[in-house]
Amino acid sequence: KLQFLYFIGTMRVGRATWRLFGSVPDVGSRCEEILFYVSIAFFWELYDLSLAMSALGHIAADFKVEKDSLAYATSYIRFGALPAILLTSLADSYGRKKVFLASLAGVSTFTFLTALSQNIEHFVMCQLACRLFIELCSNTGFVIITEEFPPEHRGWGMGILGATGALGFGLGAVLFAGIEILPGGWRFLYLVGILPLVLIPLLNRKIPETARFKSLQSSPTQPGQQSRTSVLAKYTRRLASICAACGCFACGNTGVFQFSGFHVMRVKQWAPWQFSGLVISGGAVGIFGNVAVGKYGDRYGRRKTGCVLATCFPLLAYAFYHSDGVLLGCCWAILTFCSVAMNVLVRTLSTEIFPTVSRGTASGFVSASNAVGGMLGLALIGKGASDHPLPDIICIISVVTIASGLALLTLPETSGQELEHINDLENKGAV
Repeated sequence: KLQFLYFIGTMRVGRATWRLFGSVPDVGSRCEEILFYVSIAFFWELYDLSLAMSALGHIAADFKVEKDSLAYATSYIRFGALPAILLTSLADSYGRKKVFLASLAGVSTFTFLTALSQNIEHFVMCQLACRLFIELCSNTGFVIITEEFPPEHRGWGMGILGATGALGFGLGAVLFAGIEILPGGWRFLYLVGILPLVLIPLLNRKIPETARFKSLQSSPTQPGQQSRTSVLAKYTRRLASICAACGCFACGNTGVFQFSGFHVMRVKQWAPWQFSGLVISGGAVGIFGNVAVGKYGDRYGRRKTGCVLATCFPLLAYAFYHSDGVLLGCCWAILTFCSVAMNVLVRTLSTEIFPTVSRGTASGFVSASNAVGGMLGLALIGKGASDHPLPDIICIISVVTIASGLALLTLPETSGQELEHINDLENKGAV
């Protein structure tokens, strides 16, 4: 009886929260429960990522790192996503749930260890490991929602994940507002990251293995790594297109947000609490943007929506880095909306266009392309920052996101279709 009451209470909290983002579709109690608990993990993932943006200037001052060296240091952190090519495939072998929970534990552990860093090298190593587990957790979380949700509401489910993650991003901004009075300064923010470890036993009980994976495992001939690779090889064009879309957007997008805090507080001379207000207000727009674009993609198609967002992004980046006052805040809000919405669309597509047998493996390649794109963008900023104003070089590189939108147009449309129909090799032929 107590378990039943706890379940009902949990669902009421979940639905009450989701109603803040608009109407809640009828996806069933099982999907609601899965979404609620997977969203908790995304909340803490985005909390960690927010700290690298907000506290970057304080970290650089603490370790006495110059702006060009800072760009290279942050680009190295992106290397952590590269092993995801190999490790994300574990979700195809051992299950989505096990990899998801193990990676969440890794995120929490290395976020905590980041607070103990003694120099920039230690900081980079801890964040590199943290980035690996963030990619694993994010990939498997999106796979879980993709495989469990009905096709007409997959985009909405992905949007809720993104919106919940944005709330975690907002928590980081709220705490950052008090960085001058918090004990340990920026280190305190990372110490808070140990909290998700307490939730692992609860999530282990509440998040089930996906029905599609269990069905695959119960088949007479379970696929091995070689067959997974051979199946994925039949989708080379899709894989190349989604990797290009993800990599190009990361190349143009990463620097814009990575140096936003540095730009606003060091160049514009804003106080930390003012920047926190900017992040929170803009993040609120991004939260609703996740859900709105998820629903819009379900109704009108993901490819065209993504193409429009990717094309608008460099214009918004230029406006943000070359404006002041209220206009800067407005540009930030729209820029955040564009970025998080594009992330929802790309993540949704990347899990829909591959079959169950190799969905985890494919997500590893997509994560790697995201990492390479981000590293390339930051490296180019580091190379150009010594000779050109930082805002100018960031805006020039942001133009690469247009190529991301064009790459999305080469993919098949997935909204409203069952996964098996999208990936029907026998009747449709792999593309």
